[in-house]
Amino acid sequence: MWRLLADSAVWSALPQGKKDELTAAAADGENWMITPWVELTLVHAVEKPLAAPELGPLTFPREEGRTSTPLIGRVRSHARSTGRIDIDATWSEWTDDVAEDAPRRVDAHDRVGDLELRPFDDDRSLFGIRHEFRDTRHRNVTYTPRRDHALPRILPPGDHRTPGADHAHRPRLRPLAVPASRRPEPPDVSHLVPTVRWESAVDHAQHRVTRTRRHAGFRVHLRRPWFSSGDDELLAVVLGSASPTS
Repeated sequence: MWRLLADSAVWSALPQGKKDELTAAAADGENWMITPWVELTLVHAVEKPLAAPELGPLTFPREEGRTSTPLIGRVRSHARSTGRIDIDATWSEWTDDVAEDAPRRVDAHDRVGDLELRPFDDDRSLFGIRHEFRDTRHRNVTYTPRRDHALPRILPPGDHRTPGADHAHRPRLRPLAVPASRRPEPPDVSHLVPTVRWESAVDHAQHRVTRTRRHAGFRVHLRRPWFSSGDDELLAVVLGSASPTS
């Protein structure tokens, strides 16, 4: 580009003083024809947010038969130093595969979603965040907001600086009950075993011991699988009236 300019008739017609001025400006990057302008975005990035994000009370208005649930609530943070918040979920639940010997407890983790924060979003609604479970079961889930600030995204390639450690005083989170969205499967009874209770009476005058067997109830054995409605599933026994009622 400079050679094209210097060989032009316009350049030849300029006085030497003007040529020297334009040459110096081009060398300093001030000639837009040779070094055009670019737009720069300045980011004041910190190594960690000034405050850890905190979730407020959550509710789960799960619709009947749905495999997912919306998260209704709010999250508080220092938006200017945070940038984005990820919502993570962890839980433990029973799973019952009939191909295995017995039910077993498993741990699970899921990334539910994320929120891009504007500078004034210190108190932000979770509207639009849904947790997809891919089934209708009940679980006790711990939801954790995690900050994702701008520093790692703006570092040049090859810069291996690590962000500052997460806040050590994060409040201890408790599991929240996410309800099942359908009724459990009816229990499949395999067999019943009667149970008995033995009573003993000793007559010292007659030198006699009397043992009496009394009916105590039934032990009900159910076929697997269990926990069709998820954790905390209970079995109810409904007894009919001994005599007809009017």
